[in-house]
Amino acid sequence: MTELKVIFYLFTEVTAPSVTMRSSVVFCLAVSFAMFGFGLSLQCYSCPDGSINICEVKQECGQGEDSCLKLTSGGKSYAECLRNADCDFMTLAVRYALADFDFSCCQTELCNEEKKTFFQKVGHLQVREKVWLERRHRAEEDARTQEGKTD
Repeated sequence: MTELKVIFYLFTEVTAPSVTMRSSVVFCLAVSFAMFGFGLSLQCYSCPDGSINICEVKQECGQGEDSCLKLTSGGKSYAECLRNADCDFMTLAVRYALADFDFSCCQTELCNEEKKTFFQKVGHLQVREKVWLERRHRAEEDARTQEGKTD
């Protein structure tokens, strides 16, 4: 029993080197958490079934999925999370059953965004403006209808 006490005292004795060692361990853990984002997963755009429009759906990647894929073929765009090890032509050709395609993989947040052309941006703004005008017109009609009922 006295041997256990001696061993216990040896490991619990506070000395300058042990405080330094503990500080180093705490520092390493803090750096590790900062580098790996406290376990947060990567986020990518997702259009796994292909889209002719710009893909704007965001997806949290699952465990082991450390890359974002952007693949285009015949006017369709595919986007999703995947393992970086699966980011090669043969694996993707089998997965998507496509003979000809371009692809890229990246490993930063929402990095697989398809770049919009000037005309796509203008078209998107025109659609928003049209929706806004339709809502405004409906609101004015509703207001006129309410005025007619109160008179």
